[in-house]
Amino acid sequence: LILLVLLLLLLIRHFVAARRFQRLLQDKDTNKSLLKMHQKLIELLAYAGLKEPDFTQDLAQKARYSAHKITPDEQNALYEFYRKTARAYEQTLPAWKKLLFRYWHHYR
Repeated sequence: LILLVLLLLLLIRHFVAARRFQRLLQDKDTNKSLLKMHQKLIELLAYAGLKEPDFTQDLAQKARYSAHKITPDEQNALYEFYRKTARAYEQTLPAWKKLLFRYWHHYR
């Protein structure tokens, strides 16, 4: 029973984190939401041992320091890059690491 409760809490934690990340696309402050997405991307790339591409650094610099607002297209581009990177890296993992990747670290 304790194991079942812990598993349920883990799943609830995962779905809350996933929903919170997806809601970033609907945030009115696109600069702030892009910076949060960028931070999650940096964590994913560090976990996967990958290098950050220049366009993501450029978008983060624009969101942080520019007076211009990030467009929804730029925001979607970063989100799609994150999703594709997470999906591609997840395919290289064994089953037990996929579970950790997805449900413990919330990278998917």
